[in-house]
Amino acid sequence: MTPKLISVSQKDKVARASELMKKNAIDQLPVIENKRVVGSISESLIFSKMLEGDKKVLFAMNVGEIMQEPFPIVNADMPVSLVLPMLKAENAIIITENSKFIGIITKTNLL
Repeated sequence: MTPKLISVSQKDKVARASELMKKNAIDQLPVIENKRVVGSISESLIFSKMLEGDKKVLFAMNVGEIMQEPFPIVNADMPVSLVLPMLKAENAIIITENSKFIGIITKTNLL
């Protein structure tokens, strides 16, 4: 699990999300508004959108215009045996304790 949350807001530009992913060697970011996870953005989403149109236009867009559904959120006391199967379908899982963010788990964390 990674205890430091690197995130973007819906109003951040796609260019900022891309820069954060490159700088931190991560593939996806949660989108946070008012301390709540409201969506997600990933390298693969940005790449697929780049194939559909102009990269400059895309990078000038707000994250909120292209974001996907948020990552699943689970409580820290959820057994690992239940969390692991979730990663088959999801890029990441947000871990909380008493409704407060404490970490994020990705497939890379388990390798």
